[in-house]
Amino acid sequence: GHSLGAGIAFEVARYLKKQYGLEPSHLLISGAAGPEVPRTSPGASQLSNEQLADKIKHWGGTPQAILDNKDIMDISVRVLRADLTLLENYRFVHDDGDMPVLSCPITYFDGSTDLRQGEGWSQVTSGAYNKHVMSGGHFYFMNNPITEKTLLDLITSTVMKKP
Repeated sequence: GHSLGAGIAFEVARYLKKQYGLEPSHLLISGAAGPEVPRTSPGASQLSNEQLADKIKHWGGTPQAILDNKDIMDISVRVLRADLTLLENYRFVHDDGDMPVLSCPITYFDGSTDLRQGEGWSQVTSGAYNKHVMSGGHFYFMNNPITEKTLLDLITSTVMKKP
């Protein structure tokens, strides 16, 4: 998962392990700090619609056609506000104080100018941890054919490895 999706992927893996004794063969995450790392933008969900729209433009990754369409931007702002509210209110709680939480390998991807840079993910697994940083920001994987190919090659080689 990427960004909010990284946290959701982690919590799903954690739930499956706790409830059913199952773990993913590998957890691939991107663009988010680990679950114990405090969130970097508290209060962003409280910004005005105009301020949040400016954030969307600043972060990049949104096609110009969407940025230019007021109706779609209104929807995008509402969706982003919900995502930010979820991120701001998420608190990792240890189950019985056990760390690490997972034993599957974790591979982390991020852009070189994204502030998260994988902090905290190596502590939540006893499995292997690999980090790949590519040129760009939070949406490093968009609009750069070389980065897209590199990322796909890394994901493919990671997934195809035999345990």
